[in-house]
Amino acid sequence: MGEHIDNPPSPSPDGDSDTAFTWRPLRVFSIYRVVIALGILSIYLITRGENILAVDRPSLFVGTAAIYAMVSVSLLVPLGLRQPSFTWQVYGQLAVDVGALGLLIFASGSIDNGLPTALLVAVAGGSILVGMRKGALVAAVATIMLFAQQFYSLFELGQPALGYSQVGFLGLAMFATAVVGGWLANRARENQALAEQRGLDIENLQALNNHIVQRLQTGVVVLDAEGRVRLTNRAARDLLGEQQVPERTELTVLSAELANAYESWRQSWTNMEQPVSLRTSGPNVMPRFRPIGQGGHQGCLVFLDNLSEMQAQVQQAKLASLGRLTASIAHEIRNPLGAISNASQLLEENEALATADQRLVEIIRNQCKRLNTVVESVLQLSRRQAAEQSRLNLDDWLRQFVHDWREQQDPRLESVEVSMALSGAAARFDPDHLRQILENLMRNAREHGGGNRRTPRIHLVADYDEVGQPFLEVQDNGAGVPEELREHLFEPFFTTSSSGTGLGLYLCREICEANHARLNLMEREGTGACFRITFAGPKREENL
Repeated sequence: MGEHIDNPPSPSPDGDSDTAFTWRPLRVFSIYRVVIALGILSIYLITRGENILAVDRPSLFVGTAAIYAMVSVSLLVPLGLRQPSFTWQVYGQLAVDVGALGLLIFASGSIDNGLPTALLVAVAGGSILVGMRKGALVAAVATIMLFAQQFYSLFELGQPALGYSQVGFLGLAMFATAVVGGWLANRARENQALAEQRGLDIENLQALNNHIVQRLQTGVVVLDAEGRVRLTNRAARDLLGEQQVPERTELTVLSAELANAYESWRQSWTNMEQPVSLRTSGPNVMPRFRPIGQGGHQGCLVFLDNLSEMQAQVQQAKLASLGRLTASIAHEIRNPLGAISNASQLLEENEALATADQRLVEIIRNQCKRLNTVVESVLQLSRRQAAEQSRLNLDDWLRQFVHDWREQQDPRLESVEVSMALSGAAARFDPDHLRQILENLMRNAREHGGGNRRTPRIHLVADYDEVGQPFLEVQDNGAGVPEELREHLFEPFFTTSSSGTGLGLYLCREICEANHARLNLMEREGTGACFRITFAGPKREENL
């Protein structure tokens, strides 16, 4: 039978360590002592030493009882101040109990008046407070004191004050009380330590679960049994367009469509596999509901899958396979294409070639150049280097880019008006990749902007969206992109120009994804085409 705690740790004086096995039980024990001491003194004074408390030595009894009562009350002062330490106060109070109650038993000359019971309670309290081993030491001291009183009475008065058998049984009872009290206290301490450890484990597990949930790419919303929000992760907040979602928020406040889907699920307990739109101009998501606990009485776990991203991933997988196949074909085309180009040059140098045939040779050479451009673009896509991202101040970077872009323009071409709306946004991106993307978008904006004798205008916007993500927009003043062409716009080899390769926007999107960014065509009524690059970070709050 091992002992768990002999000396409970001394709590800090600020009161934060008022634990179940230190100051609180000592306070209860002290109040009990005051009640017992005052009760003994009051009963003796009321009965005048007759009936209940008939005593052999009245002067010793009343003096001891009075001193015991005063000391018990005075011990409440250091207890309230928690000075001196817990251990010293426990031993001091036990010494008072054993000494005072032992003298009262000696003065009464009997163990049939309830005083031994008070001594047993004091020993039990001591073993609970100081542990089994030192509780047994207290019982031994009390037993020795009782036998010392017996020997004193024997030598002083010629007869013992109590029977030896009575003192012996009382001593055994005190030892048994100390052992049982100490064992129960140790078990209680072990149970409390286990409960505290389990509580700490639960807190750590909850923190770990929250960390994992926050890192998930899938949106997660935890609802209580009444359909109110308990937890959301970052992906869910981005899909909802909210930076923060307070606990116990009604689901209808976040999204009426999602709330309707939740109610439909609660009625049938079946996921309908029906996409919903969480917010205006937001992506479609597929909600999946999972009950928490038996019958869903503890709430519901909602997974939000971004259908746009899922469809884009499937499409990108197809396009990646197509790109690898195309790159292999393009590599095989280069040699015969070079032979055709060289042959056309030799034919063009032939002086005997007719004028009509020279026109045909020119067509061959132009188409060879165009096909070579396509081959170079495909091979560039297959040889694309890994992104080397750095933090860019978009304001400074765009000013320098526009300055360089204007200097590189052919003065024979129509002038272009370029304006910027900057807000101090920052982004993580490979600067060379960003330059390549913007040059392509600016070239497209120049070609498709203007119209109806208007000067082409390009407007650049660098800002943060509603969820704090940095973005960069390139907008022209042209006719825009027809609705029927938008879903094919980023596919390879899709072009509406007789001289285009159809790889520019596809290559731009691939480069964006290599930098963990997104390139999208924004829907804007009454304006030209608007392409937005949404960067992965840093978010607005990280840039403050």
